[in-house]
Amino acid sequence: MELKVLDFKEFNHIEYKKIESKYENNPNPVTFTLDEFKSIVSLLFSVQYHTPEVSEEHLHNIAGILYEEYPIVNITSKFGRQMIENLDNDYLDWMDSLSNRSYHISEMIFNEELNDFVHLALID
Repeated sequence: MELKVLDFKEFNHIEYKKIESKYENNPNPVTFTLDEFKSIVSLLFSVQYHTPEVSEEHLHNIAGILYEEYPIVNITSKFGRQMIENLDNDYLDWMDSLSNRSYHISEMIFNEELNDFVHLALID
């Protein structure tokens, strides 16, 4: 296994509540901007890191992470975003493919392929 040093990169994090308020009244799936998408994925990284599973049973903790209520957990999200910004080609292609799809904001947290991506590209 080859270890790679992360390069610190500047990024534009968009709070989940701002993304949610922008799209919550849209009944159709939407394609997020790349910064919105990466911000959500970095939060999904934090959710997977800090909760035993992404399920209805853990919604209270998940909501706290998504709405960035726990300062210590926000560090995990920032680290996840740095990992996103440093993805290698195969995972970068996968992320680009996912970012070009349309989603309902309310269903992203439970999206199986997004969760698989976070698990395989960022956590493993």
